[in-house]
Amino acid sequence: MTDGTLYGAGDCGIILIPQSNKERRIWRPQAKTYARIGHLALTIDVDPDYRAESVLGAIQYMHHEPNVRRLLLIGASTGGKAALEANVEAKSGLVDGTVAMSANGGEEDASDLQGRLLIMISDDEHPKYVRVGHELAENAPEPKELQTYPGEAHARALVVGKHGAAVRRRLKTFVSNVCTTT
Repeated sequence: MTDGTLYGAGDCGIILIPQSNKERRIWRPQAKTYARIGHLALTIDVDPDYRAESVLGAIQYMHHEPNVRRLLLIGASTGGKAALEANVEAKSGLVDGTVAMSANGGEEDASDLQGRLLIMISDDEHPKYVRVGHELAENAPEPKELQTYPGEAHARALVVGKHGAAVRRRLKTFVSNVCTTT
């Protein structure tokens, strides 16, 4: 069982996954933005003991929504790792895109990821997140992109920090590309 909040409607579903010390409400501004541009956004809380399973439950829910034809995952830190793990565990063809913001793991199965991948990190955040980001970029299949930003902002702080406007524009472009690909 995964608790979540739905925003909007459309044929592209976007699941937003928070980092470990946050709840789904931190993604409310982005969910409302995606809803305004015609997408169905789902912010979720994750079970700390079953993060990937929580995301898999959300994937299953979104694929039962009658209009959803494309699906995208956006996760921050532990949410990024959960998004990556769920992407790999999901049935082939279910996930069209994944954004991993300062993911704290998931790189070991990078070669098995499906769909487009956007990796976002800060140059000077903790070395673990920088390493994971670079390993994902090296080992994941195409299409993939590693986007780095100056500073130490971690995970969700990328969206609201010093480079927040650029990060939000990049996310919106990625969402648009995944959601409009045929």
